[in-house]
Parts: sequence; C-alpha cells; structure tokens
Amino acid sequence: MSQLGLEALLKPKSIAVIGASRKVGRAGYLMMQNLLAGGFSGAILPVNPHYSAVCGVMAYPTISALPLVPDLAILCTHARHLAQLLDELGEKGCRSCIILSASKEHFTALLAQASRWNIRLLGPNSLGLIAPHQGLNASFSPVPVARGNVAFIAQSTAVANTILDWAQQRKIGFSWFIALGDGVDIDSDDLLDFLARDTKTHAILIALEHLNDARRFVSAARSASRNKPIVMFKSGRSRAARLLVGSEETYDGTWDAAIQRAGMLRVYDSHELFSAVESLSHMRHFNGESLFIVSNGVAPAALALDVLEERQGTLLQLSPATQQRLRARLPDNIPITNPLDLKDDATTQLYLDVTAILLDSSEAEAIMVIHAPSAVSPASDCAEKLSILYNQHPRAKYKTLLTNWCGEYSSQGARAIFSQARIPTWRTPEGTVTAFMHRVAYHRNQKQLRETPARLAVQPLDRTNVREYLQKQVTSHKSLIQGAELISLLADYGFPQTELLPQVDSEQDRQRIRIMVQHDPLFGPIILVGEQSEMWQEDKQAVTSLLPLNMALANHLIAQAIQQHKIFRRWETRPENIYRLSQTLVQLSDLIIDCPEIIACQLDLYVGKQTPLLLMHGQLTLHKFDGDSEDRLAIRPYPQKYEQWVTLKDGRQALFRPILPEDEPQLLAFIGRVTKEDLYYRYFSEINEFTHDDLANMTQIDYDREMAFVAVIQENDGDTIIGVTRAISDSDNIDAEFSILVRSDLKRLGLGRMLLEKMVSYTRDHGLQQLNGITMPNNTGMIALAKQLGFSCKNSVEDGIVSLRLALDSPAENSHS
Repeated sequence: MSQLGLEALLKPKSIAVIGASRKVGRAGYLMMQNLLAGGFSGAILPVNPHYSAVCGVMAYPTISALPLVPDLAILCTHARHLAQLLDELGEKGCRSCIILSASKEHFTALLAQASRWNIRLLGPNSLGLIAPHQGLNASFSPVPVARGNVAFIAQSTAVANTILDWAQQRKIGFSWFIALGDGVDIDSDDLLDFLARDTKTHAILIALEHLNDARRFVSAARSASRNKPIVMFKSGRSRAARLLVGSEETYDGTWDAAIQRAGMLRVYDSHELFSAVESLSHMRHFNGESLFIVSNGVAPAALALDVLEERQGTLLQLSPATQQRLRARLPDNIPITNPLDLKDDATTQLYLDVTAILLDSSEAEAIMVIHAPSAVSPASDCAEKLSILYNQHPRAKYKTLLTNWCGEYSSQGARAIFSQARIPTWRTPEGTVTAFMHRVAYHRNQKQLRETPARLAVQPLDRTNVREYLQKQVTSHKSLIQGAELISLLADYGFPQTELLPQVDSEQDRQRIRIMVQHDPLFGPIILVGEQSEMWQEDKQAVTSLLPLNMALANHLIAQAIQQHKIFRRWETRPENIYRLSQTLVQLSDLIIDCPEIIACQLDLYVGKQTPLLLMHGQLTLHKFDGDSEDRLAIRPYPQKYEQWVTLKDGRQALFRPILPEDEPQLLAFIGRVTKEDLYYRYFSEINEFTHDDLANMTQIDYDREMAFVAVIQENDGDTIIGVTRAISDSDNIDAEFSILVRSDLKRLGLGRMLLEKMVSYTRDHGLQQLNGITMPNNTGMIALAKQLGFSCKNSVEDGIVSLRLALDSPAENSHS
C-alpha cells in the first residue's frame, strides 16, 4: 500500500526511454512512437549509444549523460542488462521504472536492486501505463485511449488490449490504464490507494489472475470501495482454469467471498466485463434499486424482466399522480403497467412524452428504454431526440437512464449517438438489465457491509484458558479434539449449543448442516457452510466467508446459503435456529482467531422442524503454531491485546479498548451528550445529525489502517462510551492524524490525557514516525494537554488553526510557537 515513488511513475514530468530504437517493431521504437503520439508535454529522453536521435528526439549515449534526473525510466532492453541499468538509474536519482520484459529467475534480484535505490518498479512483463488526461502513453498498446473517468488495472496483456480495443470502438475513455505485469513491487493495492484519491477517477475496473498479498489487497479495496465503485474480473472458476492461471489451490468461492467482503463487485465473463465498463463510464447517478422499463414490444421487455428476476431485481411501482399523467398521454389500448409496452407502432414523440413524464416524477430513478427497429420511429432519430431530452432535463442528474437499441444494422448510429451523449447503451435487453443489476449489487453489498451487527448474547468465559489447553494438547502430540472433549471446550468458549444429538425425531424431519474451517493458502482461514452429505464437495455444496465474522456478516452468509439452496432446501426453519446458527458461526470465527493451533474444524449439525440446532459430530484438527496469529488472516481482527482497565480520578473503572462495529448505538448516545461547542472544536463545523453511514465509518474500521480507542464505563446496567480517540495513518505508515473527544460532563477526570497517552503509545509501537492533529486557537484545554505530552504547537493566524505535532521516533519536542 506504499505510495512512495508512485507520483514519479504516474505523474512524471520527464521520461527516459532506455534502449530507444529506430528499428520498426522493436520495443524501444514502439515506446517512443506512443510517447510522442500521446502528446506528453514533459521531457522525453531516449538513451542509446548507437543513435544521436530517435524519432526526431535527441538521444543520449548513457544514463549518466542525461541532462536531468528522469522521474520515470522505461527499460526496453534485454533482461540481462536490467540489474546494471537499475544501478545506473539509482545513482542518477531516478525514482520509478517500467520493466517491459524479464524472466522469473530475475525477479528477486531486480526487486532487491530496486529496493537498494528506492526505485519503484512496474512489472516486469508490463504492457506499460496510459494516463490520457496527461497525454501520457507509456505503453505498448496499439490502440489510442480517450479521456474518461474509469481507471483500468490489468495483469493480462491480452485482456487489457481487448478492453482497450473495444472501448475505442465504443468511444469510451479511461482516466488511467495501468498494466501490472507480474507485480513484483507495485501491485494492485498500491494503485487502489492512489486511485481512491484521484479526482479524475470515478470508478475502478480490475482484471486479475492472481494476488501477491491478499491482506494488503483486501484492505486497499475495502477502503477504496467505500467511495468509488470497483468492478473485478477474475478468471479461473474451474479447477482446470485455476491451474492454467496459477491459482489452483484457492476455491473460486473463496475469491467470491473476498471480493464481496472488500465491497467490490465481481463480473464473471467478458460480456459482463464489457457491460460493466459501459455502465461505469456513463451512469451519472445511482440511487434507487427499482427499475421502470419502457419498450415498443412485449418480447424484448420479457427478456429484460427474466434477467431482472433472476438477479433479484425489483420493478418500480408508479405513484397515482404519475399513472394519471401517463393515462392522459397514452392511447386507451395501452395499459399502465411495468414494463410499459408502447406497442410496435410507437412513434418517437410517444417515446419522448413518456420518458419526460418519468423524468418529471420523483419515484422513477432508474428508467430503461428499449427500442426495437421500427419504421415509424427511426432508430437514430429517436436516439438523438431522447439524448437531447435527457441531457436538458433539470432532473437528469438525479436519474439513471439506460438504453437498449436492439438490432445491429439500423441501430449502430443510434448507439453511437448515445455514446457521444454519455448515455449508457447496450445491444440486448439482457445486457442492459445485467449492467443495471451490477450497480444494484454493488450498493446492496455496501449497505450490508455497513449494517450494524448485534452483540453476542454469550461471551467466551475465558479465552486464555482455552488456548492454553489446546497448546498443551499440541505439546503432547495430540492432533484431534472430538466427542465429549470437544463439547466441553465449546461450552467453555460460550457456544450456544453444547450437547450431543439425542436420538429423537426421524431422519426425514431433520436437515443436516456442515460448518467447516479450512486454511486457504492465499486468504488464510475460511469458513464454509452447506448441507452435509456423503459426497461433500466444498467448492460446490457450500458458501464461503473470510474471517472474522460478526452477527451481521454471519446472518448474510446464512441468507446467501439459503438463497443458493445450500441449506434448508426442504423446508424453512424457525428464526431462532437461524439466530443460533449465526451465533455458532461467530463463536467459531472467534475461536479460530484466538487459537491459531486449530488448523481445521468440522461441525455437523442437525436441525428439526420443531427442535433446536443440535450438534451431531465435530472435530478440531491441531498443529503447532509459532508467530503472530493475526498474520494468518486476510482481514485484521479485533485487536483484543489493546484492552486496558484504568482508574479515573473519581475512582470509577473504565475499559479502554479498540472500537467495534457493534458500538454504533453507544457511540451515537455518546455524541448526544457532547456539547455543540465541543463538537465544533472536534469537527470544525456545526453538525446537526450523524447518519448511519457516518457512524458506520467511525465504528467499522480497518485496524490495519486506523485505530480508535473508546473509554467505556458501566452506567445504567450497560456499557456507556465516555471518550474516543482516533488515529488514521497514511498508506506508508509514516504519519497519522489523531483526534480526541471526551463527554462534556466528564472533563477534569484525566480521561483525555489517558486516552491520548494510549494513542501515542499505540502509534509508536505500530511503527509510525509522526502524530499530527489540528485544533482551534480557543481550544485552550486541548493545546495545554498537547504541550504536556510533548507535542509542538504551531499557531497559524491566517488559517485560524493550531497544528499539533509529535515525533514518535525521537524524544518529545518541546518547542512551541
């Protein structure tokens, strides 16, 4: 996730082409041609001892002879020269390189050489990069790329060139195109962090075959997807295909789970990929999930409706007022329904009048217009007038318009008109609805990920004792825990069901459920849920999730399993069994996280129509573990080790601990007891209301990227938050920005000082170098506290703020101004 050197790579002011050539077809020739054709405004510096000029640009014999230090160097030479060239570039001061070609045996040496000189590498075996907004084409792409708002990251050269070629024909542009190649240094996570902040990029498309670091990728994707849609194309669903792309050990279902957990949307084939590019490029606004369909024929509308139902979409219900307006305009033989069939004799004017009424309405947020070839409504004429209507309508920015001009010969011009008007258009009704449902799925997933989880009713009695017990079993060379011993261990850990199955009810009145935990070589421990059978196949009979789980995530996993007919296929179960199954999943997730000695787990459960969830059989597989247990996981779990009991000045005990997603109600109650003045000091503006999304962002944090400690006391027979401190680090884990807020009626208890001291200690232990904050000049209490803890305080009269700074890798600063 490091951003060091990326600015030099992605926004260079000068580029050296090492191995620039006059010979047509050579890499150095093609690169020079593309750089010049792209209109790059910076210095282009060809390096080749055999030429005085390349493509009309003065050449230099060696890197040392260059008149300036290039921001970016593109290495177009044989792999055997790369190590020496990196040395020369490092001595010159270059900070980024694109390596077009190298074999795997060179990767380790190249990375070591680049690290020595702090040079960032794109590649090896990278097609290069294109930044159309900068006029930069530092790639081998044979296709010119227009400016757009979608960033495209790819590993495969074949996929990249296919998408770029298709986009050129559809007049779709990109904000960035970046080919990772083998990604020995710069990888997708680095680029996601960069693109998440890029103002030219509104959405991100990623095409990957493999990952180098799952945890970094999931962390970066979770962060970026909260602000911008990310669509991922991952090939290799079958075992044979996974073997071909080199990721055969990870189930495709595990990839699905990781993509969903990161808040991204996955597309499964090239048709969906093209459709996603179209929708991401042109959809201006997306809010509602219900669709209204207008067509000049029943058959294409029916095709659209089939796909909408298959993907769990919903049709819009029109308000009486809108229905009344449509009734006044439509002939009596056309009923007001959704889909709305205008009949095959629909004129262009009828299309325009109906669309205008829908645009005027408050409820129609997504409108799909289908046009089959018609003599009374020529395709191009209708498309042009509809584009003008939409683009000039005052409510257009609040509406999503999707167009499907069917056919090929008569509709080519119409689709070109829509593309020029930046209105998404597709060839088929199915493709149009699929694209719409991509956006719906993305928003549904984001909503699910932000859902506030309930707290577990039962907490583990003693986590430490359970792990110590398992460690003793491993030391005594015991590898399995099962039977009564397993039941006792689960009971100690607080599992909701701790009795073996009694012999009651007939087999036909029960359904079997299997829960398994396995270790994936890429994503770490995963949990699988499906219906237990004699021929159990994990990749076909179960749904998968990454760890950790909370109650909201467990509920969604179970809902997914039911929806995909993986469990409860014969009849619905009671709600309390769903709740108990969710509890079991969360407790099992916690057990696996707390006890890394457990390398696999299997629990077979029975559930009856009138009986609760019961354990039939289970076992834990153990193995010795050394190292940090959190390193196994693709998502950093709740860091329990930072929990700390403190005594306030009034004698009360308070628990300082990391914030949890379950804290949202308590955090809202805490904010309600902070004065407007204190909130203004904290947020530098008046905030009348904190929404669920605001609170979810504060409580559902990525512990790899930020930390928030809450101070909790027991009040009115429940947990009450009385203070919060937060620090958010940069992508390179160098600087962090902190904040602190204490309940207004509990000041002068030493709470603020203790919270800030805890955050200083955490950030220092976490390897950060500097802690920064800002406050207002009249917030004298905060300024005094900062000075006491060694922060430097710089008053900026012009900006009306005081900057607070503490160097964490050196003795406390005491200079104030």
